[in-house]
Amino acid sequence: MPATNDIRLFLALWPDEAVADALHAASGRLQALCGGRRMRRDTLHLTLVFLGNTPRSRLPALMAALAQVALMPAELRLDHYGRWRPGITWLGPSDPPPALLQLVDKLRATLDELGLKYDRKAFKPHVTMLRHGHPPAAWPDDAPLVWPIRGFRLVASSTEGEQGPEYQVLESYQLNA
Repeated sequence: MPATNDIRLFLALWPDEAVADALHAASGRLQALCGGRRMRRDTLHLTLVFLGNTPRSRLPALMAALAQVALMPAELRLDHYGRWRPGITWLGPSDPPPALLQLVDKLRATLDELGLKYDRKAFKPHVTMLRHGHPPAAWPDDAPLVWPIRGFRLVASSTEGEQGPEYQVLESYQLNA
């Protein structure tokens, strides 16, 4: 259980309206094939770095440091469905763009400089589409979904409830040269 002065954080790509609509439509097609629980449209995102429980007192320094991250915009092509235990169905890129991988490296370096803890597992870019679904007989043959990467967000999350997790965007950061 987190200390009362902690906040559960992650850094993520957050879709614009068009991408969110396309992701939500794709999750509907997946649910028809796999069953399970669709992620709500307002929660669809691609986690870049999961920090977990972080002292609230560290937020000002974190927000200031993240504002210094500068990378070129890129396009992410989501063209590959997959499944992880326990029944997590996802959509991700078969070939992540170098700019996305550089962004994650830069974010991790920033967190290291601040001495903040984060999940150091290998980065596997994906958007969780369904929970508790079963494997489909065949994945949908959808056209790739193109997601323009123009920024990232610092997000607070609450524990998962009946309707799934609740997210609060604390700050948005735009990428630039």
